[in-house]
Amino acid sequence: METFILNRSSITKSSFFVAFCIMSLVLFQTCAEQNEVAASKVISGTDTNGYPFVIASVTDRDEFCSGSFISHNVYLTAGHCIANAKFIRTLGVESSVLVLHPEYSSDSTSIADFVQNDLGIAIFPAQTYTGRPAVLSQSSRLNDSVTAIGLGCTNIRSQIGVGKKRTAKIPAEPLTSGVISSKLSPKGLCPGDSGGPAIIDNTIEGVASMVRVERDEYQSYWVNLTSESSKEFLKAVKKYVDSDM
Repeated sequence: METFILNRSSITKSSFFVAFCIMSLVLFQTCAEQNEVAASKVISGTDTNGYPFVIASVTDRDEFCSGSFISHNVYLTAGHCIANAKFIRTLGVESSVLVLHPEYSSDSTSIADFVQNDLGIAIFPAQTYTGRPAVLSQSSRLNDSVTAIGLGCTNIRSQIGVGKKRTAKIPAEPLTSGVISSKLSPKGLCPGDSGGPAIIDNTIEGVASMVRVERDEYQSYWVNLTSESSKEFLKAVKKYVDSDM
């Protein structure tokens, strides 16, 4: 069993965590078929031009992630996407105003402890994003699945397919009050998808954090935005909404 926190340009692995890379959320096929690396093929995932608020970003360290504009200037992503960054760029605009969840830590000793606080935001100039922002869930609507969206790769080993937005419905359930987890499945998160949303009924329920690989199946993890810890963080950052930074 291996657990990955992945970035677009490199994959690091260990028996539990990946040594602090960027993990992302797109929907990919199994990484191996008949003991060989699989072709770039999304299983139960489809290319989409929808969800315009879901946009790719890159840091000064060339770390590629997905994320969502939750206002015209506030970009929500995974904490590990910005933790070591000086700035983040999206839509041709850079921001060095990066805010991590106050309890974020890359030194967490369990998956649940790491994932539940793996949140961050980037504050951009007012009206950087001119479309309709994402809507966040105020209370959990999780039943048996989420719609995952991201712009990461379609193969965890070869890391091909980055930059194309894809979506897929993935069976999921609460792992803890702060973490949403999929069941082991031939589809899940892949490099470049970190920070992308898990959507239920057109609202964001979770933010992609990491994936555990067991043989050719994948267990994906999202921060639960309806947890008290997540809601307190998001409440605190409202002061940045549409301000000129």
